[in-house]
Amino acid sequence: MSDRVPLFGYHRTELDPLLMRDSLAMEDQATNATERNTNNNNNNNNALSQSQMYIGTQGLLHGAAGGRGGHGGHGGGGGGRARASSPHTDHPRPARSVSVPDGTDMIAPASPGGVIRPRRSLLPGVRMTDEEYLRPTSPTSMDTNNQSGDGATGSSYNNNNNNNSGSEASTSYSADVAAATAAAASTSITFKPTFAQSTEIGANASETSSGDHDFLSGAPSRSWKSTVRAMWGTAKSRAPYYIPSIRWLPRYTLDHFRSDIIAGLTIAVMIVPQGLSYSALADLPTTHGLYCAFVPVLVYTFLGLSRQISVGPEAVIAILTGSALENMGDDDTRVMYAAVLCLLVGLFTFTLGLFRLGFLDSMLSRPLVEGFVLATAVVIMVEQLHGLLGLHVHLDQEASTFSKLQSIAENIDETHGLTCAFGFVALAFLLALHFARKRWPDLQWLRFFPGILLVVIFGTIISWQTNAEENGVHIMGHVNGTFYTPRAPKLTSSTLTDMAGPAALISVVGFVEASAIAKTYSAKYGYQVSPNRELVALGAANLIGSFFGAFPTFASLPRSAINDMAGAKTQMTGVIVAGVVVLTIGTMLPLFVHLPRACMSAIVFSAAVALLHFDQVRFIIRMRAYRDALLLLVTFAVTLSIGVETGLVVGIAVSIVLVIRHTTLPRMTILGGVSGTDKFKPVDSFSHVNSENLLVIKIDEALYFANTGQLKDALRRIEMLGNLEVHPSQEPSVPPVFAVIFDLRDMPSIDASGVQILMEIVVEYRSRGVDVAFVKVRDSSKQYFHRSGFLELVGEDHIFNKATEARRFLLQR
Repeated sequence: MSDRVPLFGYHRTELDPLLMRDSLAMEDQATNATERNTNNNNNNNNALSQSQMYIGTQGLLHGAAGGRGGHGGHGGGGGGRARASSPHTDHPRPARSVSVPDGTDMIAPASPGGVIRPRRSLLPGVRMTDEEYLRPTSPTSMDTNNQSGDGATGSSYNNNNNNNSGSEASTSYSADVAAATAAAASTSITFKPTFAQSTEIGANASETSSGDHDFLSGAPSRSWKSTVRAMWGTAKSRAPYYIPSIRWLPRYTLDHFRSDIIAGLTIAVMIVPQGLSYSALADLPTTHGLYCAFVPVLVYTFLGLSRQISVGPEAVIAILTGSALENMGDDDTRVMYAAVLCLLVGLFTFTLGLFRLGFLDSMLSRPLVEGFVLATAVVIMVEQLHGLLGLHVHLDQEASTFSKLQSIAENIDETHGLTCAFGFVALAFLLALHFARKRWPDLQWLRFFPGILLVVIFGTIISWQTNAEENGVHIMGHVNGTFYTPRAPKLTSSTLTDMAGPAALISVVGFVEASAIAKTYSAKYGYQVSPNRELVALGAANLIGSFFGAFPTFASLPRSAINDMAGAKTQMTGVIVAGVVVLTIGTMLPLFVHLPRACMSAIVFSAAVALLHFDQVRFIIRMRAYRDALLLLVTFAVTLSIGVETGLVVGIAVSIVLVIRHTTLPRMTILGGVSGTDKFKPVDSFSHVNSENLLVIKIDEALYFANTGQLKDALRRIEMLGNLEVHPSQEPSVPPVFAVIFDLRDMPSIDASGVQILMEIVVEYRSRGVDVAFVKVRDSSKQYFHRSGFLELVGEDHIFNKATEARRFLLQR
């Protein structure tokens, strides 16, 4: 084994330069050099001091980093080092095994001074003998040059340190480091041989360059490989958060697969007919509904968090898509616009998640969402009446739902008998199955009964056997069973302008519905779902799906319920569903040629009926929540009378106005003294309280610019009428007050606007001869009071810790 260049007094057979930052070997070498040189002459002591200065500087450079696997003490010296005794003991210890933090087994040979050392070299996998590891060599000579121009400085360094280094070596190691650091700071030292040797070793190990450290300036620099390792470690630790499948796929078991394959096949037999039917709602060719159940489903499988949610074509989103694509020309033009719409929906949704705006779903109240969903269900049912009855009259898509219903009623005599038979028989079967499931929810066979699939199969067979098309029944016809060629959506100024508004509305509606579904099942099964991560997953599903022919895709509440009842355990059900859809597109579409469109209308109609939930309506009536009832009715009426988009916009606008109105009203409690005690209680909750013409107001929230605008008016109404519930048109019924106490115990913070309003209130009260005091002011608020001059205005003698003290003070004035 060839000898290496000696480094700081010892030969190394192998050395990992990346571990040079670890001061393990450096500190041990310095200790042995100390022990040897304390018994030598002053020349050796000089070399020792210089060697310690370099090692101490190296240790200080990497002390903050803590060394490799070690800690920051003594210049970063941890790194798997074990010390048997004091560095200056003269009694060697026997060799023994040592356990180190990184799990490496180390052999501690007997060594001078009792220092326990690792038997292996710093390069993992290379072992060295005690003789090779502990073979001493002369410390590398170092040149000290005075660069400052003062020749006496360098001479003083050589002479003084020759005399003092031995004594310094006998003190603690930290003293050596401090002395070396001080000398390095005052004298420019060039370690030419040592630095060259370090460079040569680094080149031989092919791990780092000669510029690993600039120890003279104290600025460590990392090699590009270290930077890449650090970046890779960060990415590896955070990847499961952004890609949840990295966490659950390695834990996937055969039991999970048994449950997921049943649920996946159950959802597949639903989603294929729904995809074919919802394409008509979106005013697109038939296969595009199936494209929504392929790529977007796979994307959500690997990025989504909800285990029971079923992503794919959805009735409400399909009707919104069809409304956005009205009067857009032929099929190719509508497909182009649908791709742009899907891309914009994905961008909008993804951006909301990227900026962590998942809390916005709380801005839309449940009455708003319930009113919109109920109205949309009615819109869908009216749209499907045309296909169920087989009417040949053209309905104006821009007309309101009431107008469409009127047009259907006027042309009811044109109903096609055979088409009506296909449609209403299929609808009656599906509705009976739907209500049977609600009536007997515990019957497992009824939950999994494939009603939609049976409608498709029997409707196709009967239509084919009876030649229904020749008798005037509209059938699906030949469908091109080829996969959509991936292409980028055509972005132009016109497409972006036309689709931007509908994309924003679809994103909001889709996310609110998907978020509600995800939260429901996460609470049921005890796992956590982040709205922001759901936004990112749904946004990515639509972004990527827009390149594969999909229109906007979100979660379906009825399918998610079936997925849960079928026993879905993980997101793997999406892979199974996508596989069945691919098989359908590639091989089974010709089987649906004779499927009557009346049966497809029945499938869509039954899905709309499933959206009619009146639990929220009954709850609002029972609670007598008239404001929520008004919001629900307004959204429902506008959606039916004007249009889906308009109804949604109006509902969102009303909801935001209500949120702003509630936010701008400061929350306050009127307190009164309890007779015979020193306590204050809310006036509206306790009858045995008296005011003593003293108004005590407890502010129950932070004061900031948004809720301080009406604070003056609210206080004035309380002063005159007793509380805020009395209409301001009534005459004053409360005797005038002589003082006001503000209790700020529940006011966590205040901004500059709040302080300014309080100052104006104090000035106004005192101008009318009403004294003002403040109780339990928090330290965070006192800082603003000091800076603004509020304390000088009020007077520090008007600031109290208890309301009883303030009342006693004001009554005595």
